[in-house]
Amino acid sequence: MLDLQFSIKQPMENVYRIIAYPAYAKKGETGVAKALVVKSGDANFLCDFAVKDTERGQGIGTRMLEMLMDQFYINCLTVEKKNAIAKHMYEKAGFTPGEDIDVTLVNPSVNRDQNCILMSTYQMTDDEKKALAMLLNKVTMKLFNSVYINKYNASDLDVDALVSELVS
Repeated sequence: MLDLQFSIKQPMENVYRIIAYPAYAKKGETGVAKALVVKSGDANFLCDFAVKDTERGQGIGTRMLEMLMDQFYINCLTVEKKNAIAKHMYEKAGFTPGEDIDVTLVNPSVNRDQNCILMSTYQMTDDEKKALAMLLNKVTMKLFNSVYINKYNASDLDVDALVSELVS
């Protein structure tokens, strides 16, 4: 099983960029997984969560999710309806599926016609959902517009290049 070390940066208030590296990684080596955590009131939202294609199936996603839930108290996220593997991992971690959600508010890197559902570990109020959507719109506009939408997608993960652009 691959041991991981984590790099945590805060490019915006209430926003954290987390990169997972192999524990033996040397300076300049690329990460194997990434996530973005957005905090809004009691909602600690996980978005832009991905494991590098070549590293999948080793439990990296599960271990990173456990670390994120422990350190950032993650209690809500979205997942594509057709992504059974991710839904299963999130359900094992205690998330329950909720209603459909506008994916463009959450992860602009996926195709806009993909259907996503909100999953959470607690019942969010309508006010919490509205506040979270407003913050996610702000994050999307500030962090992703020129960097992520134009250059990256979930299957073409260049974590270090993305991080260097986000925090510069």
